[in-house]
Amino acid sequence: MKRLSREIPASGSLDEEGNGLLERQAAPGDLRAEVIARAEAGTIAGAVAALGAKYPAVFWKRYGEGRTETEIARELGLSVAAVKTRAFRARQAALAAVR
Repeated sequence: MKRLSREIPASGSLDEEGNGLLERQAAPGDLRAEVIARAEAGTIAGAVAALGAKYPAVFWKRYGEGRTETEIARELGLSVAAVKTRAFRARQAALAAVR
């Protein structure tokens, strides 16, 4: 019997307060919040890049663009399992970076 692949929603990249790590946006005119959001995005990008060259593309497609694991696997020529593993490891690095 063939096992069916299950897609996990990309909303899995939440911080402790339930806010999306890549969806934080400052209110218009709130320069302080905008600087903090940009710094966090830079910290996340650095943490994911530090894992190696194969992780950033999967991370940004999954959590930045909200693509499914199957779509990413097809586009990058990877197995769905490889995409899931890379997305998980990159997400863990991103979460650790902003804690």
